[in-house]
Amino acid sequence: MAQQKSSIKYYDANDADTETFHDAYNDSNRHNNISLASWEGCFLKSFDEMDDHLAQEVNTDSYCSGCTAVTLIKQGDQLIVGNLGDSRAVLCMKDRDQLISVQLTVDLKPDIPSEASRIFNCEGRVFAAEEEPDVYRLWMPDDDCP
Repeated sequence: MAQQKSSIKYYDANDADTETFHDAYNDSNRHNNISLASWEGCFLKSFDEMDDHLAQEVNTDSYCSGCTAVTLIKQGDQLIVGNLGDSRAVLCMKDRDQLISVQLTVDLKPDIPSEASRIFNCEGRVFAAEEEPDVYRLWMPDDDCP
C-alpha cells in the first residue's frame, strides 16, 4: 500500500484495567500525521509503548490483570483496525437520516475456540481460576499465574 504520510491519522484506545490510567494515558495519546513507514509499524509501536508504560507503573497490580487495545489508522477513505484482547471497535454511520452501528472487531476472549487454539499453539494455557469460575484467562505455560 502506498504511504501518504501527511494524510495518515492514527488513534488508539488502551485499557490497562484501571480507569484513571486509561483516561489519563489516552487523553494525551492521540497521534496525527504518523510518519512511520507502515501501518504495521504503527500498531507494533503502540503495543510496545503500552508494554513499556505498564512495566513502569509500580501501582498497577498486574498479576491477574490484562491489557486490551484497539488501534485505528485512517488513510484517505481506508480504515485499518488492529485489535488485541477483548476490546471492541464500532463504527457509527449515517444511513437515511438514521445512525447505524457496524462492529469492526471481534472480542478476542481466551474461551473462544479459535483464540484458545492460538494460545495453545503458543504454549499458553486457558482456564478459569476457582475464585472466578466464569472468567477464563490466559495462563503462563509452566507457572500458575496469568
